[in-house]
Amino acid sequence: DIEGAPANPTNYRPFSVLFVAPDYSTPFTSLFDLGEFRELAKTYNVVLRPHPSSLKKSWREKSKALLDELLRIGTEVGSSFYLDLGVVDSNEWYAPADVIIAEISATLTAAVALAKDKPLV
Repeated sequence: DIEGAPANPTNYRPFSVLFVAPDYSTPFTSLFDLGEFRELAKTYNVVLRPHPSSLKKSWREKSKALLDELLRIGTEVGSSFYLDLGVVDSNEWYAPADVIIAEISATLTAAVALAKDKPLV
């Protein structure tokens, strides 16, 4: 047990690269530089797939600022960036993507098999 941690730590995701919180009470942040991500999305078709749990209602307040920033990047760079919020079946975006950024999940497992010739982060 971690001192001060809630019995059921539903807000802390230490194994994420997209939505990370240094402790249980702070908003999620990204482990990658969003400026560099913006530049990547200007040059390549990038699909970003957050883990579905980061979109859960119970995490919405912690995720809001980061999701808003990612949506702003999408508005700036246009159609070369797609933030998958779970609306489209993830198998549909492997073909048009040049780069796939995904959390550890079933989607990532599928991407390893279905998008094996694409850079996967």
